[in-house]
Amino acid sequence: MASRQKVSRECTARDGENRMLSVCILSQGDADALRQCLKAVDAVSDETLVAFVRSTREARRLARQSGAAAIDAAGLTPTEARNRAAASATGAWILSLDEDEAPEGISRATLGKTLAVEGADAFLVTLEIVASCGEVTDVFQQRQARLFRNLASLRFERSSLPCVAGTAERHGHNVRVADLTLRRERAQPCCGSFGTDIELLRQEAAGHPGDAACLALLGRELYAAGEYQEAADVVRAAAEAAGPAHALSPYLAGLRAMALREAGLAASAIEECDRALESGLSCPEIHFARGWALMALRRPAEAAESFCVAAHARTRPVPWLMREPTIRDYRAMMGAALALLECGRTSAALEWAGQAASRRPDLPETLVLLAIVRDAAGDRRGAVAALEMALLVDPSNLDALSLAAPWFAAEGRSRETVAAAQRLCAALPDDPAPHIQLAGALVALGESDRAYCAAAKALSLSRGDCRVLMDAGRIFAACGDPAAALRCFQEVITREPSHAEAYFAAGEVMLQAGAFAEAAGIFQLGIRLDGSNAAAHFGLGNALARSGRLQSAVRAWERALELDPAFQEAGHNLRVARRALARAA
Repeated sequence: MASRQKVSRECTARDGENRMLSVCILSQGDADALRQCLKAVDAVSDETLVAFVRSTREARRLARQSGAAAIDAAGLTPTEARNRAAASATGAWILSLDEDEAPEGISRATLGKTLAVEGADAFLVTLEIVASCGEVTDVFQQRQARLFRNLASLRFERSSLPCVAGTAERHGHNVRVADLTLRRERAQPCCGSFGTDIELLRQEAAGHPGDAACLALLGRELYAAGEYQEAADVVRAAAEAAGPAHALSPYLAGLRAMALREAGLAASAIEECDRALESGLSCPEIHFARGWALMALRRPAEAAESFCVAAHARTRPVPWLMREPTIRDYRAMMGAALALLECGRTSAALEWAGQAASRRPDLPETLVLLAIVRDAAGDRRGAVAALEMALLVDPSNLDALSLAAPWFAAEGRSRETVAAAQRLCAALPDDPAPHIQLAGALVALGESDRAYCAAAKALSLSRGDCRVLMDAGRIFAACGDPAAALRCFQEVITREPSHAEAYFAAGEVMLQAGAFAEAAGIFQLGIRLDGSNAAAHFGLGNALARSGRLQSAVRAWERALELDPAFQEAGHNLRVARRALARAA
């Protein structure tokens, strides 16, 4: 509600102009690309602005001819140019494009339906990058928030990815997913169009022995396919063919180290990185690979140093045939956060996790990591907020859902817990854990029948897992079936005779069922295994008292209070029992 009120206040001055959508185009002066972009947005734009970072006479003529406003952005970074154009827009909504992009298959009607979504302040769109040969070379699926309300608080940040989701999260705005695709045309053909076919690459490498570029491509594709050992061997051959002075050499050293690490050869990966660094080669991939290899060897402090170096490395040109860097800086930031968290340096980990999430707020993995680190820092509220953002970006992300169900349950948000657990059940139908989480949330909502069915489903998938048996037993008890609960606890005792908690749970069920003597006996068996559980002594006292053994019950309650002096129920029962014994005397 606050977000919508803010929208109303900020847009009041523009309402009279009846402008719904302002399209802001970032131009580098490519007249042909700009012409296509202006033509594509003409049907949906109420106002068009072109921010010229670089310009040509023809490009400016095209802008004037189309009725677009020209914004002088010479000398500005792309982020600054986008924000300058947005600040000049007068529409209620803004769609930000580059001149080589165009919305695909969109009409004013479909756009109107999207913008009418209740409570939405920004939308994540899909970007397809298409080579001149017509092949789609990259797809950024619903990752870039390019369609957003014209609010001063919704602006682009300095990032390689144009997206306003980071500022949206900080200012409490709502980000939704839109069924909108932007298409970017590349002038050059896709690099090595045969690169996705490993067999063709092998044939090419065999026909051109010693060709470093061909071997590098083959190694990259093998790595992407999970053939790590073969990838390491091929990349080594590529490095030998290239020589230390070749532009590929630093990249290949890092790629080989990462392949060795993934192949389970972490020590060899570290040796590869150290040799490369000693020879004068340096690139983010080398430090990144070294960091993960050190993590595999449980050396997080050294790993954190390597990740930090990789994250601070300047962006450098990558050999064209490799398409893109093996790593991005946000991945190094994530590695640094994980390593520092394992070292116990929570504050430093929080800083790196925050940087990664700010750099790529469109990726659920950065937001999930931020949630984990915030939780470790004791900020559960902030952790849940980051988790909700991750689920907004990708509602089916398993890592986010796995955290969401228990966290929502701990906060008493039963309906959200049910929703998260149901998604997990659909994604992991053979895993009993989400079914147990679903059952627990349904119990909290009072839906006993559905909870019972979910627990029974989990039990059928458990294969004798004692944790599932314990959880299912508690849910059966909460659903009013003590016999089924007792069977679960007894099976745990049969499988693990030293499982004290199973004895205590069985004793509680027997106590509730009125089998007081039997409950006292099983409580005593559990206390022999673990005498430090105050609740177990309290339960034993209750069972003994209901069996008529009040003096023994007093001793059990006294022991419960010794273990937990704040145990109010035990104190109350003890006072009542002592008065009863005093009257009887």
